[in-house]
Amino acid sequence: MNETPLIAGRYRITGLLGQGMFTDVYKADDTVLDRKVAIKVLKLDLSRDPRIVERFTQDARFSTELIHENIAHVLDVGSASFDPSPSVERPFVIVERVSGLTLTDLLARGPLKPAEACRIADNVLAALDVAHRRGITHQGITPNNVLISASGLAKLSDVGLSAGVRDAAGLSVPQDAVEWRAPELATVASADVRADLYSVGVLLFAMLTGEVPFPGGYAGSRAPMASSLNNRVPVALNLVVARALEPQPQSRYATSADFRADLQVVVAGLQGLAVTEAGVPVATGSPADVPAPAPVMTGALRTGSVSSTAQILSDRVGTDLPPTERMSAVAQTETDQLVMLFGRNAVSTAREFEASVPQKGRQRGRVVLGLVVSLVFVVAISMVTLWVLNIKPVDFFPSSARTIPNVVGFDYTKAASAITKVGLTPVRVDEPNAKVPLGAVIRTDPNAKKEVDIGTRVTVYVSSGLSEVLIPNVSGMTVEQATTELKKLGLIVGANAKGNSATIAQGVVVATTPVAGAMAKTGASVSLVISSGQVTIPDLTGMTVDAAANLLGGSDIMITPSLQADTSCRVGAGGVIVTSQSVAPGDTPAGTAITLTYCAG
Repeated sequence: MNETPLIAGRYRITGLLGQGMFTDVYKADDTVLDRKVAIKVLKLDLSRDPRIVERFTQDARFSTELIHENIAHVLDVGSASFDPSPSVERPFVIVERVSGLTLTDLLARGPLKPAEACRIADNVLAALDVAHRRGITHQGITPNNVLISASGLAKLSDVGLSAGVRDAAGLSVPQDAVEWRAPELATVASADVRADLYSVGVLLFAMLTGEVPFPGGYAGSRAPMASSLNNRVPVALNLVVARALEPQPQSRYATSADFRADLQVVVAGLQGLAVTEAGVPVATGSPADVPAPAPVMTGALRTGSVSSTAQILSDRVGTDLPPTERMSAVAQTETDQLVMLFGRNAVSTAREFEASVPQKGRQRGRVVLGLVVSLVFVVAISMVTLWVLNIKPVDFFPSSARTIPNVVGFDYTKAASAITKVGLTPVRVDEPNAKVPLGAVIRTDPNAKKEVDIGTRVTVYVSSGLSEVLIPNVSGMTVEQATTELKKLGLIVGANAKGNSATIAQGVVVATTPVAGAMAKTGASVSLVISSGQVTIPDLTGMTVDAAANLLGGSDIMITPSLQADTSCRVGAGGVIVTSQSVAPGDTPAGTAITLTYCAG
């Protein structure tokens, strides 16, 4: 039987993995290093465009330098002939093949525990940190390119291989990827690293709630709080997600390191740990006779390493496992390891479930334990219900409502501190204001003294003082239209004045004072010149007919005169002179007919 031909003399294709927007992805074996890899081949139609081929190859070569445990490595770059069109050389990249499942598989099974969601998000951020430091943005992060290995490590794929080729090929973003992208990418071709951090925020929101914040793409409003869909999301994590999903890039995390630092604090809180100034988690409040819990997740977040499966399982049951139950004592399949890391619901339906014998025994034991716990729970609830019915109602839990403090007149730092102290999230918006000093708070939205839920965003409007604006050309507008345009720029409409115009109807704006195109401070007064519907006729007697006609036909008057010869007087040495005019000098309605009389004898 003939073997499949080798690609580049070493890679043998063994099957199709999938098809992306601009690549076909195959499973393959590296016959030289005896390892399993994936081959991403540029699609046939795109391979015929030299410009796209050059960009694909350039990005792929640059991506080979991105070495990190949370990045699916690009191992090799080349070009070769592939079926069904062997005559066309198609560029390809060889990528590390991750044995496990995608984040899409996990999300299909519902929300993850907060600590697990934070760990996966941290792994993705660690990968982005490496790329961002080299000036590479992903701009295509979705759950499909977050790969979860059998050990639980999350790896980000297509780093450096997405945006460039898509832009060069003029391909639009697939509809199913729009809801993972930052709002600014809908209006600009590219954006900075904060667009990637927004996408990680969407991933984190989806892992915590099982849903995306904006189905179908960004809808022009702020995302809902994750806790509104899953009340197990702690307040601190709620605020981290909210900051990552800010619509305005300047309000988000500036770097992946900042994002990771906040996640570390959240996970330390989930594990009952404190975080030192150096960022190292330490146990707090542990009784002397009980060993402090090991910082399983926090260590993984800080170093990028992954805690052992046995340790994670031990944390879940609240006690150490007996020797016969530990992972090291059981021959585990890849599926068993994933179940231990994420729970049975984390395993994709596309994978056959291979439970080991000890695992099956534990499952039966858990069923019995679950029935006993459920019975105890029902009895306890019944007793508590009877007790509550026979006592005076008491508020056992503090209200989650928070009153917005009055910070008008504060500088932003002080205002933000006051708002944060009551559990709310300040968001700064600068706004020109002629009356409030530079840097002082003008107002908040919602207003001060209003009660809102904990974690609510409070928009803090801060005065940017007087700024210079360009006075617009409002000639030809009505007074109302011109007034609206000027007020939009923070200008004040002053006293209006009348002005003559040969072309603009009565009551319509002719010009402004200062004139259009001049610079003015916000809050400055601009007067409107309103058309009177008239023109000014000069004294034309004594002028030559040609000079008088030219003056009347000019842009200020725009009247063509009629001529009348007077044969009773002689033409002088100075030429044909106007002796009289039918309309006296002064203001007259635009377009009035004028007759000029001249000597013709």
